[in-house]
Amino acid sequence: MKIHGTNCIPIIHYSNKNPEIILIANYRPPAKSFCLEFPGGYVESEDYEEEAKRETLEETGYIIEKIESIPNPVTYSDPWRSNESIHTFVGRVDGDKREAYSGQNLEEDENIRVYRLPLDKNLLKNINALAKQQNYVIEKNVWTTALGIVMKDILK
Repeated sequence: MKIHGTNCIPIIHYSNKNPEIILIANYRPPAKSFCLEFPGGYVESEDYEEEAKRETLEETGYIIEKIESIPNPVTYSDPWRSNESIHTFVGRVDGDKREAYSGQNLEEDENIRVYRLPLDKNLLKNINALAKQQNYVIEKNVWTTALGIVMKDILK
């Protein structure tokens, strides 16, 4: 199966406080809006872990220290219109290290804003509030990830 792109769900871990999830707001011309999403992009090699780490660093400025593939990591972005597939990873950022952040390195045509939100049961509420406050749209992978966190608490 051909993999067209990677994305990464970056989590900042701290020794003395709760983790945070990193989201980006990327301007998407078809939506005529910024879209809350996870960092990612088209692959330039078949080393998908390195591709996900590279895109995360470029788009957020955060260095992924450890990266893991999630079960059944290959998904289709929009299968009724495209055969584009994406390999998804979860990345760990060491929030206790100053050097974990090195600054964005965006391509000329990219306009990306970075957000850190608490990774807790209020994630979905916080994403909705951010989207409403900034007039952003929400990409479905961000929505379903946050929904999964909420559902985990509901189903306890």
